Amino acid sequence: MEALALEGDAGKQLVELARDGRLRDHWARPASLCELPRPVDDFTGRAAELAWTSELECAESVVSLITGSGGMGKTTLAVRAAHALRPSFPGGVFFVDLLGMSPRPATAADTLWLLLRTLGVADEEIPDDAGERASVYRSLLRDRHALVVLDNAGSEEEEQVRPLLPGDGASRALITARRLLAGLEGVRRLALGPHSPSEATELLAGILGVRAARDQESALHQLAELSEGMPLALRIIGNRLVSRPGWDAAALVARLADEEHRLDQFKAGDLKIATAFGMSYEQLSDTAQRVFRRLAVVPESDFDAALAAVVGEVPMEVAWDALDELVDLGLLMDSVAGRYRFHDLVRLFARLRLEAAESPAEREALTARAAQAYATQS
Repeated sequence: MEALALEGDAGKQLVELARDGRLRDHWARPASLCELPRPVDDFTGRAAELAWTSELECAESVVSLITGSGGMGKTTLAVRAAHALRPSFPGGVFFVDLLGMSPRPATAADTLWLLLRTLGVADEEIPDDAGERASVYRSLLRDRHALVVLDNAGSEEEEQVRPLLPGDGASRALITARRLLAGLEGVRRLALGPHSPSEATELLAGILGVRAARDQESALHQLAELSEGMPLALRIIGNRLVSRPGWDAAALVARLADEEHRLDQFKAGDLKIATAFGMSYEQLSDTAQRVFRRLAVVPESDFDAALAAVVGEVPMEVAWDALDELVDLGLLMDSVAGRYRFHDLVRLFARLRLEAAESPAEREALTARAAQAYATQS
């Protein structure tokens, strides 16, 4: 101010203007609250799925949705795709975990607050009303070319994600969810399944790195097969072998051959396959939980609603509702023929839940009833 020869009110006015300018610049900067997680270095396969995500920018639909059961690698795929798409979205790529499988999923209102802060809106300028927040959010995205990744959507209502979707304009949303979110309109959908046997072996070898060369190739194939192509299961097995250099892959195959204790082997540190399944199980109604665990005694790999009604001891219409719940959460796979089946590791989890909930005598009677019903159908 001395250099400008400003004194008194003129000097104070200059200070206030400078302060206001700094604040405006501060709030215009990205808050980096929604930064993408780092991609995994040993990502393998998923060529068709990555091609699907690469079309996200030019797709007519504003929203793309990746669904699949726990452990299928939905987040890993979405993060990989989002990093690859960064150059196509100069308005920013934002990532939010919606905590859909937790006891307290993120609310739309709280997520909107986080996204608005990330987009540069000052705390005091964010409306209290969730609907008003959504309106401001859409208006900001309309003027940007941004990608919003909404990971782990999973509350029972689509209202967790519907207010978070961009309106018209160039911005896009990529959602991952265990639930099918069938109520969302105009959505591109990708159902993520297990890896093929060759991709599963390749992923396991990539996780093992240099030690893969000393493990028997046949043992790696067997481990991939016992993991049923599930990325989380393969990650756990690979991490266990890498963290224990003295272990032999063939010895781990022998451990996994024991079906009764197989799920116990699928844990490495804080990674546990049973935890992934348990999160989905806890989201089920009591009736769906009972049908789920009792279906573990069905003697063959697939079954229909009539058999589910028998083992669950529920009317047919209740069995249909329970099966819909199980498919919606990725705990069962269905087909156009009206048949359902488990992923083998999910079946083992269902058996554990059955053993915890019902006595040996009850399980024996249930098994006999299921076998008789299945024989009658055949």
